[in-house]
Amino acid sequence: MKILIGRVVSVALIVLMFGLYHFIFSNTSKIGVVQMNELVYEYQGMKDATELYSGKITQWSDQNDSLKKRLEDYLYDIKMDSINKDFDKLKMDQQKFILLKQKYI
Repeated sequence: MKILIGRVVSVALIVLMFGLYHFIFSNTSKIGVVQMNELVYEYQGMKDATELYSGKITQWSDQNDSLKKRLEDYLYDIKMDSINKDFDKLKMDQQKFILLKQKYI
């Protein structure tokens, strides 16, 4: 993704430098318009980067939901261990819960 963003920035800088060169060294005044939206968003590298980022967001969301479900399961186990007075399992489940909660945060 960094490479794709780097390419987009490089292309924009080249266009800018080319324009400045012609502006400074040309004898006649010329005005040009660059439509940055089309230049950037129609660039295939930008499309690929956007698609890759969307996929990562989906993956992160799935991982987040999975960790949340596991935390809820451990919390239920802790409550059941407390009710059943299984203190060894309670302590172990509490430690797992704390470690998983840190990972979740």
